[in-house]
Amino acid sequence: MKKNIFFIAIIAGLLLVNITYAWEFDLDGDIRLRNEHDGRDFDSDTDMYHYSLLKTRVNFHFTDYEDIEVFAQLLDARVFGASNYYYMYESSNSDINFALHQAYFRAWNLFTDGLGLMGGRFELDYGNGRIFSPNPWHNVGTVFDGGQLFYGNENLWFDVTAVMEYEAFEQGNDYDRCFYSLYGGSEEYPIEAFAVWQLDKEPVVIDSDTLNAKSMMTFGVYSGDEIEEFDYDFNFAYQTGKCRDTIAGEEYDIAAYMLQAEVGYLAVPDYDFRVAAGADITSGDDDLTDTDEKNWTELYYDPHKFHGFMDLPVLENNVLGLMDIYGSLSGKPTENTYGQLDFHLFNTMQDYEVNGEESKAIGTELDIILGCTAVASSDIQVGMSMFMASEDWIGEDADNAIWYYIQWITNF
Repeated sequence: MKKNIFFIAIIAGLLLVNITYAWEFDLDGDIRLRNEHDGRDFDSDTDMYHYSLLKTRVNFHFTDYEDIEVFAQLLDARVFGASNYYYMYESSNSDINFALHQAYFRAWNLFTDGLGLMGGRFELDYGNGRIFSPNPWHNVGTVFDGGQLFYGNENLWFDVTAVMEYEAFEQGNDYDRCFYSLYGGSEEYPIEAFAVWQLDKEPVVIDSDTLNAKSMMTFGVYSGDEIEEFDYDFNFAYQTGKCRDTIAGEEYDIAAYMLQAEVGYLAVPDYDFRVAAGADITSGDDDLTDTDEKNWTELYYDPHKFHGFMDLPVLENNVLGLMDIYGSLSGKPTENTYGQLDFHLFNTMQDYEVNGEESKAIGTELDIILGCTAVASSDIQVGMSMFMASEDWIGEDADNAIWYYIQWITNF
């Protein structure tokens, strides 16, 4: 109750500023209700889980007509019938239903044209979301606490961001986790480049030396564009650095990579009928006994968008790596309807052993979506997915996994 009063007080204060200084004010938001039916245990003899998720966001925008913006977003994210501290997927972003999901100020043209500053709690969304994404499918989403210095002109733009991921509250010790990123691009050419330094300051003792648990750099590039009826997306990133294990008394050298590429063709423009194919590859560790860590560590991306709609945890941060070869068909049969069909072929990058033989097979996934926007300000969607697992990966006599959902989003 005290927290709710605090949030209301913040919004009331912002409204008072709006009235006092005649700032421009805008209010919008959305409500999303999704009912899911979950049979992802690869066992047809067990009953499916059935649950409903409700996500409500209210956005408050304040601008002073000049170079200052204040934004606050209230979020209520809940599972029907669950207790107040339960969140779907056990999100680390919040442990309660009602929260101030975003709250930041942004100021432009500080000291010189194009230079700005942002501070508070905010989302990061770059490229096609393979590195940084607000993770919109998630019932809570991903936000960051920190600050950002940004600059842009007619030729280029860049953001320098500092984020605190975990505050340890250890007096006399700095056990925090944080990251620093530089992300920029050209205004003339469709290319962006980035560097992310993730630092886990938890102390680890190796050979009597006290070191940080992890210091990892991720460097990469992104490009995406449309060329007549063709479009493409491309990501490449490389990770390097050190991670340490107190129990094993070992220091590991990080050397991992990620490659994602997709090419699409708008075959029938009148119906937005698009055909696409792509691949998403993350490196795996070919020797778990050495001191090289070659498996890719995912950053802050949207797994639902890139690795199939079923969001199987077995596909994330796989120590053997992941090769996802996929194809997609999408279109709009009528003005107010749309559909999408995706097919994924999953394999590990490194061999694993089963019954004395080596294999890379994980399985295949089929995703189908049908949607309707005929209702004003709404998007009604149904979807179904089937994962056909390899017996090498899941085990003998594994059944196909089924998952489907019904979703309604209303914007206001």
